[in-house]
Amino acid sequence: MTADFREFVDLLNRLEAAGIHYTLLKVREYAVMIIAYVPGQHWEIEFTTDGEWEVEVFKSDGTLMDAHSLDTLLRDF
Repeated sequence: MTADFREFVDLLNRLEAAGIHYTLLKVREYAVMIIAYVPGQHWEIEFTTDGEWEVEVFKSDGTLMDAHSLDTLLRDF
């Protein structure tokens, strides 16, 4: 196992040990993303084939929308 791959697997083990649910995605031909889900936010952790990685955090402001808002969201995006 290379150091970069070990770091990737170590992070997965840390998430599991903390009881944090995550999914894995291949987002580009040279990158894998871990999306970790915690209450009120999710983290996008991207690893690239050159061993670099970065984290982006998406936080909820707590606003709940009604069912009709979904039509607007789908239309706008």
